[in-house]
Amino acid sequence: MDGNSLALQAARQIVADLAAWKERKCEWSELTRSLIVHDPPGSGKTWLARAMGASAGVHFVQASFAEWQCAGISVTY
Repeated sequence: MDGNSLALQAARQIVADLAAWKERKCEWSELTRSLIVHDPPGSGKTWLARAMGASAGVHFVQASFAEWQCAGISVTY
């Protein structure tokens, strides 16, 4: 993953937003709260998510939508 890629920039913004929210500098509704990253396996997606969690001081929970589908768990939007 490039040191200044769009994904990394977005990840930094989310971490900064979470820090501002923790310090009560903004409301939850003002935060950037989602990021979808897609790339081939082994490209660093999970690494980025773990790094974001560690930087923001929040727990990282790894989940796979494909695994949920294989288990027969349906998701309704």
